[in-house]
Amino acid sequence: MGETSNLQREIQEHYIGNKPFTNNSNPQLVWSKTITGKQSDIKKQADAIRKMFQEDSDGVLYRLQSRLPLGGITWG
Repeated sequence: MGETSNLQREIQEHYIGNKPFTNNSNPQLVWSKTITGKQSDIKKQADAIRKMFQEDSDGVLYRLQSRLPLGGITWG
């Protein structure tokens, strides 16, 4: 999980192998959220999202997957 001001560039960096965490793997974006507002509000929202993932990453992933269309999404 990370933050970026340019999601398209970040996705491209992962797919071409410029990110060590996803290098030599098949990275998939499963969720994104646009956060706007004052910098302090943005930080609070981002911290809350991080905490949610840290406390129950499997549960969060299950909830995200349940929102996918029947049959999932074909990548690539």
